[in-house]
Amino acid sequence: MDRELIIGASDQDQTLQRWLKKQFPNVPFSQWQKWLRTGQVRYDGKRAKGNEILVLGQKVRIPPFAAQFSEQEIPETPKGQLSYTPSQSELEAFKATIIFENDDFIVLNKPAGLAVQGGSTIKKHVDGLVRALYPDNPPKLVHRLDRETSGLLMLAKTHLMAQKLTKAFSHHIIQKEYWAVTEGIPLKLKGNLITQLEKGWDKDMEKMRVASATSDAKPSETSYQVIAKNNAKKKALLSLVPHTGRTHQLRVHSEYLGCPILGDRKYNPKTESRQLHLHAHQLTLPPEFGGYVFTADVPIYFYETMKLYKLAT
Repeated sequence: MDRELIIGASDQDQTLQRWLKKQFPNVPFSQWQKWLRTGQVRYDGKRAKGNEILVLGQKVRIPPFAAQFSEQEIPETPKGQLSYTPSQSELEAFKATIIFENDDFIVLNKPAGLAVQGGSTIKKHVDGLVRALYPDNPPKLVHRLDRETSGLLMLAKTHLMAQKLTKAFSHHIIQKEYWAVTEGIPLKLKGNLITQLEKGWDKDMEKMRVASATSDAKPSETSYQVIAKNNAKKKALLSLVPHTGRTHQLRVHSEYLGCPILGDRKYNPKTESRQLHLHAHQLTLPPEFGGYVFTADVPIYFYETMKLYKLAT
């Protein structure tokens, strides 16, 4: 019987072919090519080519004998250990960011500047810290936040809950609300923005951008509402609710509205701040996950900006 895998938060935004090679390092590349050619690998229910970009929550079906080439079972997530041993004070500081924990999941208020996952130049990250804090059974990432975005992040404490939460986030069953301080005020104080987003280049920098419908563009939708505004300083505090999960969606949509986010040097290069003012403020869970509503305080620098421009609620 074929094996079916669900793409997790740490797996997305890479090609299927690359992901398969990472998950099964002992399977020859020629063998994957053969299975792909003969339709034995399926992605999202369709015959896979190998160049698909993985999306959170999608399913990959592989031949049952693929594991025969590997000495180990398919890992749930890539190994995310830290490249150094964190001090006790670091672990205590990280533990203090956890605002809720039960037998199924933990919720933390991620500081701005802390990456969710590691990389070649990233030594300190949530995935590694949580493994150091829970060495016997580390919680699993089920969604992501950009490194410079602060706020609510959930991790599952069991494999089954990881699958359920990953699917819930992918299908937007869990509602997310962000707060952003913007440079500029939308013409309409409340609205729903629907666009197509695609990757592009601007001065040798890869960026997402609003585009007309093309083969590479993906639909995106965001609801927004002005919570407070300062007409004299042309600043606003916005509530942003994404209904899709595209890369940098809220940052691009804010720019498209004519009010880019304060501190967003990628989409607002002339910004007045060096700190991104985007915060995952609230998570609303459906009854099947306890019906919790979690909120997270904004970072100190974010609150100081709100006070400075009289945007504090």
